[in-house]
Amino acid sequence: MGAAAFGCGVMLGVRPLFGLPMGPDMKSISCAAALLVGLISAVPLRAQTTSLTLDPQATFLHVSADPSAFPAAAFSVAALGLTPGGWCSFEQLGDWRAGGGFADIQRELAGVFSSTAVLLSGSATNRVPDATPAGTPLNTGTTLYNAEPTNIDADFWISRGSNGPYGTIVRVPLGAQFVFFAALDSYYGDNFDPDGDFKVAVTPLPAPPAPGTADGLVILSGVNAAPLTGFGSELKSAGGGDLLTLRLDAPFFSYTGGLAFFGVQIVGAADPFVNPLSFPELWIDPFAPSYLALFPSLDPLPSGGTMFAATLPPGLAGLAIVVQGVVISPATRNGAYSMPDAHRVTFL
Repeated sequence: MGAAAFGCGVMLGVRPLFGLPMGPDMKSISCAAALLVGLISAVPLRAQTTSLTLDPQATFLHVSADPSAFPAAAFSVAALGLTPGGWCSFEQLGDWRAGGGFADIQRELAGVFSSTAVLLSGSATNRVPDATPAGTPLNTGTTLYNAEPTNIDADFWISRGSNGPYGTIVRVPLGAQFVFFAALDSYYGDNFDPDGDFKVAVTPLPAPPAPGTADGLVILSGVNAAPLTGFGSELKSAGGGDLLTLRLDAPFFSYTGGLAFFGVQIVGAADPFVNPLSFPELWIDPFAPSYLALFPSLDPLPSGGTMFAATLPPGLAGLAIVVQGVVISPATRNGAYSMPDAHRVTFL
């Protein structure tokens, strides 16, 4: 039986923290949870959500001296209503126990897409040989016994600790035909789910109007007292005297400290989204005279992100702003940068 570590940055017992960097304060983690609420709740109802029951002893990661660990199941992407190149949300439901001496409160979950259902034995370092990268990258650390590395390049965060976030939005990679899920732990043999509520909810989503790199950097926006919302609510309108609030953040803390810029570009109200530079995920031009910085360019992104709020002046009718940011970090999915979906606010 082993002790467990929790994603809020507090370690209980002796089991090492598994893939979760220490240090974010509780305020920042609460902000991450609130970000997820904004991201998920903003998406209007669409396709049917599928709820899959998971076993916390099952994993797609390497294991060592862990004979009771089970192989993770391969779920068909098509059977879940997903399509390669399309979008979806994954949300952990319920929780699990990391051994007999611990409460049923674990909320750590990862996923990985694959072009096949092949899962190698637990002795293999990369058990998903046909994995296709997607979502927010994570580092899964080492096994409890023998300290053997478990990290692979293609898996992604779904839920991070007891204080969230508890879900994510990803783009299904091209070629993906299956998806695996695993509770995040360094030893699986003593994990169990006494009330049988450990599940993942999978929901297909429509594509955003101006997609980013889909690897964990997000923008949320709001007008007046309305809550900040993200995916599915990228298009908003506002008039003179309205309070406009914009937020750039990485809810899983993956890019905290990465060099960032965050700003808006003024465009005509009828202008479409365009890629002004050679990046297909970039919808603003930070070198244009119509660009306004909301965050000091290439300053480190703080834990908890950065937020801008301003009361709009009158006389802006006929104009709009496109809102986006970039974080430059080797921790991103492409090893260079991450860009969120762009938002657009049209002035009335």
